[in-house]
Amino acid sequence: MSIANKQTLATAKNLIIILSSILCVCLKLQPSHINCHPDTNSPLGNITISLNLAILPDKLCFVWISTRDTNLRKFNLPKYHRYGIELRTTKFSSHALICILLSGDIATNPGPNTAPSTGLNVLYLNARSIKAFVPLDDDPSRKICKMSILQELVYSNDYDVVSICETWLNDSVMSAEILTGYNIYRKDRPGRTGGGVLIAVKSDIRSSHRKDLERDNIEFAVVELVKDYNKSVILYTVYLPELQQDELHQLNSSLQENSESASVVVVGDFNLPTLNWSPDESSLEHNWGSTENNEFCIHMKDNFLQQFIKGPTHIAGNKLDLLLSNWPEMIEHVSTLTPEESTFPSDHYLVNFSIRLKFKRARRVQRKAYNYKRADFQELHRLLQNATLDIPLSDNINISWSRWKDLFLAAVEKCVPVKVIKDTNSPPWIDGEIRHLMRKKYRAFKNYRKTRSEERKKKLRSLSNSMKILVRRKHRDYLHKIQGSFSENPKLFWNYHKAVLHHRSGVVSIITSNEITAKTPAEKAELFNTYFCSVFTSPSAVSSLPSSPIRSDIEISDIELTVDEVSVCLSSLDTSKATGPDGIPAAS
Repeated sequence: MSIANKQTLATAKNLIIILSSILCVCLKLQPSHINCHPDTNSPLGNITISLNLAILPDKLCFVWISTRDTNLRKFNLPKYHRYGIELRTTKFSSHALICILLSGDIATNPGPNTAPSTGLNVLYLNARSIKAFVPLDDDPSRKICKMSILQELVYSNDYDVVSICETWLNDSVMSAEILTGYNIYRKDRPGRTGGGVLIAVKSDIRSSHRKDLERDNIEFAVVELVKDYNKSVILYTVYLPELQQDELHQLNSSLQENSESASVVVVGDFNLPTLNWSPDESSLEHNWGSTENNEFCIHMKDNFLQQFIKGPTHIAGNKLDLLLSNWPEMIEHVSTLTPEESTFPSDHYLVNFSIRLKFKRARRVQRKAYNYKRADFQELHRLLQNATLDIPLSDNINISWSRWKDLFLAAVEKCVPVKVIKDTNSPPWIDGEIRHLMRKKYRAFKNYRKTRSEERKKKLRSLSNSMKILVRRKHRDYLHKIQGSFSENPKLFWNYHKAVLHHRSGVVSIITSNEITAKTPAEKAELFNTYFCSVFTSPSAVSSLPSSPIRSDIEISDIELTVDEVSVCLSSLDTSKATGPDGIPAAS
């Protein structure tokens, strides 16, 4: 080999060594991420993407558009710049490689992009009588009670609080008839038809009737909604048919009795169509007009109240209904629905809004019950027949009873499965089909709130109508079922009777004695103790008691129980009843 060729080969080797060194250095210093620069019109700016994901072959992955970032779902990345991948391989090596690559910030199961609301969903309406009858939409020759329409509206939208003006109720209508699963606080107009206000609060929300803030000569009801950390929201529902200065003074005096830190919400029909609102309709302009308007403006400013309803609330184009609060950040998602949109017959618009706070809800009542449909009674009989009753007897009857009970319950728990029964706080005709449609409607409502398109509006309206029709049909079918099975299964009727008339109606949230108010269980117990001590009288001391001889000639013979006697007693037990304190079911 010539000298020139040797020099060329040596130079090539040196170049290879240099290039290899440079390549190694570059590989060590290469960035782990690259920046994808989308169109300048995109709101995303620069997007950082894992470099390893960009060089994966197409056969190992494909574009995954369901990311945690809602903006990325609408953005088309270049072919080799993938934000996420989904496994589509059976090879272990490829599977392991992809799992390692996915160990970065990759959303494997994207969830909702908004946190669930922790506030209250509130409905306000002017009913113009909830006990009147109106023609059915699909059959005008037939009539339906507006109370049934109200129930369909409330249950299909799962409202937490319902405020109603002009209920037109009297003593002939019980509160338990109105909305099952809600605590009803009402103030009827005495002596004549018309007027009346009502507040319905879900039974699982702590609430109390603040009668101390109400006034006798003016129609408004006040309820305290208790939330976490011992704070609360004071909700007023007001109806002022003919506004006068005296009524405004009474309402203002009630508002002034709240503490300065209290969160107050006032909703109702004020019948003030001539008020001159600011352009955003949250405050009043200075040209107030009449004396009543002037007084209302002064009281509104004195209590730091802001108005939230936009546009008219009456079919004539007037703003008669107002939503006021001294905490603007607390009120959100305010919207109005015409009578045609809500399908509730009235000349006022319906108002929906949310109170954005975290409230205390009562824990669901849970209890365990034996599932006899899946029980193995043959095995249970065998275990009890073959059980050795060589229990060491004791002079203490309680110890002997406990030993036998443990033996019996051990056999029952082995052969009869246990299920957990929850209190759903809803009427018995609200079943899984209704709840499924309710979730679909709620998703459609959230989508419509994001983009108020005509297509989404039609879908929401269609689901709302389907929901109301389904609730009405389920209620009607349930009543027919009760009516047809009363002679054979009276328990079904009494379950309905209990659900309607006695749904947590015995719970008293606040008690008062000698002008002392107790809210918590400890305060109530202390108040009861104080009262009992005040009425307790010590027995007078007796100096001498008559003496009588003690008889010792009577002895109690042994108690004998026969099998037939025990069988008769067991047969008389009502097997539909729940277990007692001993935990032994009657059906065993």
